[in-house]
Amino acid sequence: MNVNKYEVFLKTVELGSLTKAGDALKYTQSGISHILNSLEKECGMRLLERDRSGVYLNSVGKMLYPYIQKVCECHQQLSEVIDTLLSLESGTIRIGTMTSISTAWLPKLLQSFNEIYPNIKFQMLCGEYSDIEKWIQHGNVDMGFVKEPVSNDLTVYHLKEDEMMVVLPMGHPLAKLEKIPHDLLSQYPFILYIDDENSEIKEILDKYDIASKSQYITKEDYSIMSMVEFGMGISVLPGLVLHRCPYHIEIRGLLPPVYRSLAIAVKYNDILSPIAKEFLKHILNNTP
Repeated sequence: MNVNKYEVFLKTVELGSLTKAGDALKYTQSGISHILNSLEKECGMRLLERDRSGVYLNSVGKMLYPYIQKVCECHQQLSEVIDTLLSLESGTIRIGTMTSISTAWLPKLLQSFNEIYPNIKFQMLCGEYSDIEKWIQHGNVDMGFVKEPVSNDLTVYHLKEDEMMVVLPMGHPLAKLEKIPHDLLSQYPFILYIDDENSEIKEILDKYDIASKSQYITKEDYSIMSMVEFGMGISVLPGLVLHRCPYHIEIRGLLPPVYRSLAIAVKYNDILSPIAKEFLKHILNNTP
């Protein structure tokens, strides 16, 4: 059946008049009457009653009204989705990301999104937490993976609590423990990962003066894993960094556990392109 007939039917019931419905939909009164008669003929029964007071639903019309209303709503939603898809045929999405997410999450997210929108291009900038926040604020990227809390002028969508893990050489004495108490970290050579001032483990490092005792300091997490493998010390790294770890090392949690809060952030959601908004939804719906 023609959805247009349903729309005429709903407007006529809403206004209770053929004339008013015609004025609202830019039809003549006879045109409205012809459309309604055609609808009733297709249904095989009368749906409306007409008298001097106007037009109103009969008992059959009352039964069918909510279903006809639903069909029109679905048709409108279908049209909106089609319009959106037509605007998503091409474009570029710029993403700020960090190494751990680039290796653990992004490949699968990009692959699954590309299956839906094969002509979309991606530009990825990889940096530290503070770099990514600045890129979002300055418009260098459409969105970025960040660690909470972030600057107040960003819109943030929480994704996951990523547990901080202790990395140890194979056969290390601490590997006998399922979870490693914080105070034991200070008893062994420690390889320090230089992070922003709001590092998740900064409180632990300060409490046990671990930073000042560290012989090796680096900003490269894979270097840390390699040095740990060679028995040069122990360290603490985010769990995502250790995803598909290629090094022969032991990995244990902390006691009590420590987490970093990962999120995706944008400057203003309302200025994102349609395709960027779709990718943001894709991230929120598909993050492990």
